[in-house]
Amino acid sequence: MQRRVLAAAMWAGVLGFVGSAQAAPPPASAYGRFPAVADAAISPDGRRIGMLGGQDDKRFVSIATIDEPNVPVLPLGAGEGLGLFWAGDDHLLVRTAFWFSPRPKEMHRFERHISITPEAKLATRLLENETYSQHFYNQPIMVAPQDGSGRIVLRGGANGGNEGTVMALWRVDPATGLGETLAKGAATTRNFSVDATGAARVRHDYDTNRITDVEAIHLSRPGQGAALWTRFWSTKLGGRERYLGYSAPEDAVYLFLETGAIVRKPTSGGDIEVVDRPSPDTSPYMLWDHMRASPLAIVSGGGATENYKWLDPELGGVHASLSKIFKGKEVWLIDWSADRTRVLFNVSSRTSPDAVYLYDRGRKEVSLLGEDYPELKAAPVALGRWLTFKARDGKDIQAYLTLPPNAAPGSKPPLVVMAGEAPGVNSRADFDYMAQFLASRGYAVLQPYHRGLWGFGDEFYEAGFGEWGGKMQTDLIDAVAAVSGEVDARRPCIVGHDFGGYTALTAIALQPDAWRCAASMGGLSDLGLMMSKRRWFYDYESLALERLRERMGGTGKTKLSGASPARFAAQVGGPVLLIHGDQDTEIDPEQSKVMADALKAAGKPVEHIVMKDEAHYFSRGTNRVQMLEALETFLAKSYPAS
Repeated sequence: MQRRVLAAAMWAGVLGFVGSAQAAPPPASAYGRFPAVADAAISPDGRRIGMLGGQDDKRFVSIATIDEPNVPVLPLGAGEGLGLFWAGDDHLLVRTAFWFSPRPKEMHRFERHISITPEAKLATRLLENETYSQHFYNQPIMVAPQDGSGRIVLRGGANGGNEGTVMALWRVDPATGLGETLAKGAATTRNFSVDATGAARVRHDYDTNRITDVEAIHLSRPGQGAALWTRFWSTKLGGRERYLGYSAPEDAVYLFLETGAIVRKPTSGGDIEVVDRPSPDTSPYMLWDHMRASPLAIVSGGGATENYKWLDPELGGVHASLSKIFKGKEVWLIDWSADRTRVLFNVSSRTSPDAVYLYDRGRKEVSLLGEDYPELKAAPVALGRWLTFKARDGKDIQAYLTLPPNAAPGSKPPLVVMAGEAPGVNSRADFDYMAQFLASRGYAVLQPYHRGLWGFGDEFYEAGFGEWGGKMQTDLIDAVAAVSGEVDARRPCIVGHDFGGYTALTAIALQPDAWRCAASMGGLSDLGLMMSKRRWFYDYESLALERLRERMGGTGKTKLSGASPARFAAQVGGPVLLIHGDQDTEIDPEQSKVMADALKAAGKPVEHIVMKDEAHYFSRGTNRVQMLEALETFLAKSYPAS
């Protein structure tokens, strides 16, 4: 019991928790802050816990040793920390991001790992001097072999001779950052899978020459060396079949087939075994153990629930026990010690901020380590519910409706529609800071998951192909009609980020009578401009463009113009708010400028905000707070909650 209290008190001191009753709604800074617990990881021996948190220019990584009072801290300053990973027991790896601009109007975002000691001292940056690896935007960790060396295997680049820079696997020493090449791919290689030792076992290639249009899995047999590969499986590029991963203990690959079955296929050529048949209205994926290179569970869900089929009975039992303790909330296993006696897990729900806990199986104790939004601990809760409605063509669509806290019985609060992002929807019961913020300001918030979003099965996803500006938009109007009995749904405002920003602008431009106002954060406005930029950046025949063409239903001039809201600025039916980060490498900031210029030329009310030093996902707390404050002011003028 003493350790349990110590752990909670320790992290409370580091994170500076706040929790006092408030009569007025919490300020925007309570919702928009950088999460106090952005990530957590436990060392393989189970003795140390690393935590990533803080605020913008005061972000930090802290390392606590269980049952000891000291908590050394490494300040990250304004650096963007993204995640944590232990390389053995003596080095904690911090995934960070930075931007590079080789010439004007061209910005690239790179992710790299730095290594720190248990004393929170900087050791090195991984593969910093490897020229060919610098060409890759990210260098994901593939496995941490439990051989006592502390070395990890990550994906980078290497000299492919006549093929130029190719994808490669590197075995890296976290103490020095230096590595050795384990395997090289071909020009068409997009990924590898490895066994528990880090040896390359699967090479995943895409052939996009428009003759074969194939994605293929190649196998390297033990003892052959990485140079000898044999094609094991292939399927049509862009089809429903997909590779899910390689299981080292079983020496088998997992595949999702056209029939909807998830199967295990031994590399020795034995019989294929059906492992699961998820419901067709879900989009299943698999969880994997990064230490053992083994499958943990098949997760499927679509909206209100996520279902687990555990392939690892030990961790499955841990998950079941914790789910009973936190009934009604989503439990997500984050990390665990090598012997699995200590487990870090996240608890989430739509009505309370996510929290991270430590579960000590031997002592049967659960300790709170920290919460994402501590300032909201005593704030009124905005409650919500899932609903299903029929679109005008009969398709079933799901949505989530959040109502303002303390709303008077029988009242009909004004409605704000939050459009979904692409390419998918996270169906976990996560706390949505923007939805909760808007609800705290007196708005009902409707989040429709229209066709074309990933998460509700392949058929639902493919139903959105070619419907940009079409049925994707009418699904939103049908969603508003479905809740008109309990909210004020007369010409609501629509807001969105990423693809949701595009959806919001398309709504106010192509359906001006249905919407009062629109706000787009990092959204598209001109599809033709986007395609021309991506052709230049990615090459016309790249995989990224091929998949984008498929989703849009073609890229002819008429098609692109007809679904570009900037081309219809003259018929926009209400005021528009545009917010974009100046370092957005996902959707060019020019997209918001083009829309703003078109609206101004048409004499339409528009506010255009460019956020300094901000990327696509609004990862800086100060900018997220500014975004929320701007949105609150915009709605107060265009669509006051009172």
